[in-house]
Amino acid sequence: MRVRRLTAADACGVTGYNRDQLRGLLKELPEWATAPAERKARTYSPQDLVVLSVIHTLDAVMDIRRKTIAAIFPQLRSVLSGPKRLASSARLVIAFAPLRVEYVDGDDATVEGVVVALQPILDRIDRYLGSGRAALSEPQASLELGPGLLRTRRRR
Repeated sequence: MRVRRLTAADACGVTGYNRDQLRGLLKELPEWATAPAERKARTYSPQDLVVLSVIHTLDAVMDIRRKTIAAIFPQLRSVLSGPKRLASSARLVIAFAPLRVEYVDGDDATVEGVVVALQPILDRIDRYLGSGRAALSEPQASLELGPGLLRTRRRR
């Protein structure tokens, strides 16, 4: 079975950035600032798509400066890496003084900081990749069936 390589087009399709915006963002993030070797296209993991989608929410929706996003980027990647028990109320809590990123999956009333809901982001990525819970709820959505002509042949 061939594994699908996720490229900048996939990252743009999931996050909402266009190619120029994505390139500008990657230049400001510490681990992705250097271009890949040998003029190969940069590839992404599904985890990278989650991180980029959260960054897009912080950048475009909440209007947080990219310098601040670059400062929390290593913590953001480590918090979003690895398997987690995903609750329907899963979210990230980001505090800026001191810089802290925390994954919260319960109903904490004492949450302070910027709160990013993960459920819509993960559902969007699942729909885009055609896997996970979204594929189970809409099993034929990824088939992309269009109108067609059916012909029957008679056997003689």
